[in-house]
Amino acid sequence: MTGSFYNLLQSDLSGRSQYVLLDFRSDHLHTNCGVHQGSVLGPLLFLAYVNDIGTNIKSLISIFADDTILLCSSKNPSDLHNTLSNDLRQLEMWSDLWSVTFNAAKTQVLTITNNPSLHPPLRFCNQALTDSVSHKHIGLIFHRSLTWHLHISTLHHRAMSIINTLKKIKNLLPRYSLVLNGAYVLPILAYGEIIYDSCTTTDSNLLESIQTAAAISLSSVVSGPHPTRLF
Repeated sequence: MTGSFYNLLQSDLSGRSQYVLLDFRSDHLHTNCGVHQGSVLGPLLFLAYVNDIGTNIKSLISIFADDTILLCSSKNPSDLHNTLSNDLRQLEMWSDLWSVTFNAAKTQVLTITNNPSLHPPLRFCNQALTDSVSHKHIGLIFHRSLTWHLHISTLHHRAMSIINTLKKIKNLLPRYSLVLNGAYVLPILAYGEIIYDSCTTTDSNLLESIQTAAAISLSSVVSGPHPTRLF
């Protein structure tokens, strides 16, 4: 990269400093790497900065903003361990090269299988990684059995809490009951529905109960069976 575009980026990134403002203001600290937050070019420059993170990675790597996931499949736990261990070492080498720090304390291992078996522990940045039963990624809770009961139960708890709150204020805003339902309840159900659409009948009924509760509480109708499912 040369010319005026290079000079523009150099001018934008050079001579930057940062400070912490929390009850008091810290001294300025010069930054010699990274991109500044809150700018228009920041996200684009960050993506360019980490663009080569997948070099020499054997697993399928998925990146969303600053979240990174390695996906690897095999019937042999030892093969999985060897592949992932090598890929984690590659990420450590990449982070040392480009001064990017991974948070090993927040890094988890999720083994999706119907037959859980012991496998050698994985290590990353000199820390043993936690083997989790479930993991939340971009708003969806993935369970190691690849079922959606935990995710849907969490949706049910969250939606019912909002419905109960809207029920208390519906008399103050009678004209906006349906609008509030569409703004606060329906997005919870709609997000990712194409992914967890293969849920069990029990979980489907749980989702249906959210819609029914919202219709009853916001319209003040008498509870009772309805021949047409809402979800």
